[in-house]
Amino acid sequence: MKSAFNIDNPFFALMGRLADYVILNLLFLLTACPVITIGTALCAMHEVLPKMAEGTEGSLYRTYMQAFIRNFRRTVPVWMILLVTGVVLVFDVTIAADSLGSMQKIILPIIGSLLIFWLLIFSWVFLMENEPRIRQSADFGEKQGTDAEMGIRRKDVSGEKPDADFAGRVRHGRKIGIRGQIKAALFAAVTHLPQTLLMIILEVFPIFCYIFAIRFFLGIVLPFYVCIGFSLSAALCSILAGRTKIRPDRSNEDDPEGEADWSDEAKKDAKLPSAD
Repeated sequence: MKSAFNIDNPFFALMGRLADYVILNLLFLLTACPVITIGTALCAMHEVLPKMAEGTEGSLYRTYMQAFIRNFRRTVPVWMILLVTGVVLVFDVTIAADSLGSMQKIILPIIGSLLIFWLLIFSWVFLMENEPRIRQSADFGEKQGTDAEMGIRRKDVSGEKPDADFAGRVRHGRKIGIRGQIKAALFAAVTHLPQTLLMIILEVFPIFCYIFAIRFFLGIVLPFYVCIGFSLSAALCSILAGRTKIRPDRSNEDDPEGEADWSDEAKKDAKLPSAD
């Protein structure tokens, strides 16, 4: 009976984590209200989510606001470009669908293709802002390195562990510009296409409901997203992109391979030396 009211009970842990997602969702909505800061709010949320999964976020409000302020200058120009182009594309789709007549068969596929490219870039560009290795690995705007270094970069994007010296150079390397950020996002979206398609579905789901099921949107979808939907959707996108692990890695500097969690029998089967 006492265990049911223990704060370490899985039920209370789940409720605490859901409360964190609700708070993060509220912070996102408040900071995204000016519209021009939506990209910065997305970037800050994607920076906080991996820390939440590892339990290292500390004060959620302070961590989020620090990430928001730190990424403000870099993300606002990118978001403004995406906002303007997105509005133009949606306006063009509306005009083409209503008043072009026979030209629809030519114009609509072109605009639709551009809109797909927009979604591919939007799905990754703010998620990647805090991943310098991925951003630099697809930096087509800078001078390319040697063949060996480019091979390391390609491995880095594919998810393999990069060379330690290269990772150090990237961490202290130059920041790429807006053009490089957009190209890097498009490169990551194409090379991770299955995950990208699922991320796009998560992102356009509320818009789809608004267009085709307005009652369902107003009754269920809108209250859900106001409460917790944006943070949960971002968390799923972060998992799909490989930035957040479903089960955090417990390994540390003293136990880099995570051998401390192995049983003696498992160590024997894997031919690992025992602790003794």
